[in-house]
Amino acid sequence: MAVVGNEPILKEQWIEELERQYGSMVLERMMTIKAVEMEAAALHIQVSEDEVEAELRREMYGYESVEAYYTAMQEQLGLSPEQINRDLHYHLMLEKVAIHGIEV
Repeated sequence: MAVVGNEPILKEQWIEELERQYGSMVLERMMTIKAVEMEAAALHIQVSEDEVEAELRREMYGYESVEAYYTAMQEQLGLSPEQINRDLHYHLMLEKVAIHGIEV
């Protein structure tokens, strides 16, 4: 994996440290996402690709180009285009689940 001086850092050590530091946080997020997906399915709530694209266009507002937006997201947050789309899909689904049944 890596060597510092003459001392190796093994992949297993690295993974163990990642799990120790971030494991519960990542597991909790995965559980929350799964719960929202299950509730959306039970309520027959879906998020279309058009909705994700529209939200993406709103997010990109003010950037010079699509590439500039994705570059900024990669540099600032470490997010790939696929991760951005996945996150937008989740947030739109969460919003729909949260307001389901609310009438104004």
